[in-house]
Amino acid sequence: MKRLNVPIIFAAMLFSSHSLADTFTATQECPYAQRIKQLSNSNLSTLDVGTTYQTLTYNNAAKDFVRIRIDGVGDKWTKTDCGTVKENDTVKTRGDGAKPPKSKKYSRSDNKHVAGQFDYYKLALSYSPEFCLVKGKNQPQCSREWIVHGLWPQYNKGYPGNCDVPPNMVDSINKKEIFAFMPSDYLISHEWKKHGTCSGLSRSEYYDFTGQLWDSLSLPDLSSGKFSQDEIRQAVIDKNPRLEANMIELACDEGSGPKNTLDEIRICFSKEGIAEACTEMERSCGKNVKVRAL
Repeated sequence: MKRLNVPIIFAAMLFSSHSLADTFTATQECPYAQRIKQLSNSNLSTLDVGTTYQTLTYNNAAKDFVRIRIDGVGDKWTKTDCGTVKENDTVKTRGDGAKPPKSKKYSRSDNKHVAGQFDYYKLALSYSPEFCLVKGKNQPQCSREWIVHGLWPQYNKGYPGNCDVPPNMVDSINKKEIFAFMPSDYLISHEWKKHGTCSGLSRSEYYDFTGQLWDSLSLPDLSSGKFSQDEIRQAVIDKNPRLEANMIELACDEGSGPKNTLDEIRICFSKEGIAEACTEMERSCGKNVKVRAL
């Protein structure tokens, strides 16, 4: 397992110029313009969903708008929450003093499961000892304590699933690289169909982004016993000081094992890959949670 520190960004750095490695992948058909105040005009050209652009700069520390380079058009401004930002090949946590990105609030009631139309992500991390005690110790993930279950687009209430995507979005992927965090052919196929199709990213971009979030975290080695939810969350925070308790969801009783056993930890991220508070939490764990070992 990779044991990397969560990257730290200082607010003063958030609106500086960036290197050629910085990219912005459009997840919505938002307008772009030469000046920010022109973005409210009608009949503007829009971003191509799934297209990756070079990022140049942001308008302020809150990163409300990003300036991107569009081939054949030039350098333009667009809203940052209209896509996914990848900076220097790492996924960033929010800097001190920066405000959360502004986002349309979607829900199942007003949305028809359209790719790219969601509010934030949950990165679901499966605790392998519990999974393997229930499913059998010959499962591919049983040699590791944690794997990625999936990266799930979320509405502020509910979530989309099985979104329609054009054939060109189902591009080739490098399974050898994906197996480093998701060692299951079935899971790779299932998670793309149910969740990845709603991300607004191509299949390869979706798994690249999932891998970046995985690499940005350092996960705790848990001992067996009973622990409070606060104790488990604090074990995660101790490894990742930039996280806060309201960014971490615990999931219990996902399988057929004993009641109130830890199955997963889920961490919430903005579309840009910045850790943020979850707006909706699963309540499947009791006050004290069992952690089992193989």
